Amino acid sequence: MRQPRSFKDKFFLVIKGLGMGAANKVPGVSGGVV
Repeated sequence: MRQPRSFKDKFFLVIKGLGMGAANKVPGVSGGVV
């Protein structure tokens, strides 16, 4: 079962981007997440 990880990579990339954006917009969250 060899599948291209493009979809997974993109999915995680979007999740990470949203998480970072939320952490930056909400003060105090970034410290808890990281």
